[in-house]
Amino acid sequence: RQVDIRGDFQLYFAPFNVKFYAEDIRIANPGWAQAKQFFTAKRVDTRVATLPLIFGDRILRFADLDRAQVALEWDSDNKHNSWTFGDPNQPPEPLELPQVQRAALTKSGLTYRDPRLRLFADIDFDTVKATESRINETIRFSGRGTMNAQPFTITGGLASPNETIAGGKNKLTLHAIGLGNTLDVAGTLPGPTELEGA
Repeated sequence: RQVDIRGDFQLYFAPFNVKFYAEDIRIANPGWAQAKQFFTAKRVDTRVATLPLIFGDRILRFADLDRAQVALEWDSDNKHNSWTFGDPNQPPEPLELPQVQRAALTKSGLTYRDPRLRLFADIDFDTVKATESRINETIRFSGRGTMNAQPFTITGGLASPNETIAGGKNKLTLHAIGLGNTLDVAGTLPGPTELEGA
């Protein structure tokens, strides 16, 4: 995959975390993908926990993404996906998100394409910044798409995304309409990207 960073780039220990900072970054998609770029962002600022990384765990102390876009795609035969890097002849890997303790997203989004399931979705994310009377921030999302040629919409938010580092809860709300149904979900997540055990 071709990777381009057209602005500032920093990668160093600081001291127990790895700092990764990049401006105007682009990571290409495979040639078969509909979207040319797998990932683009105006700015990426993260801290990766070093010790868990040695043992195979990916924990981001925080992730601050500005105008980031991710294109998650399966090919028409479901034999390849855009998030499996390396040898294209190897079996596709499941989508596993790193654990994120603090998160902020500005004008960011993702697309998901699965031709075999006929599932296509476009989701936008944005962080609502804190005001004088509120300490925590909320990541709001909204999206639309089709499944089996039937349209759907989703809206929701993840409140208190920065409380995880203090042992707090991430409050999730989700409202979806489609396929003749309405779905409302409310609860808490262990972390902004952790669904297991919720």
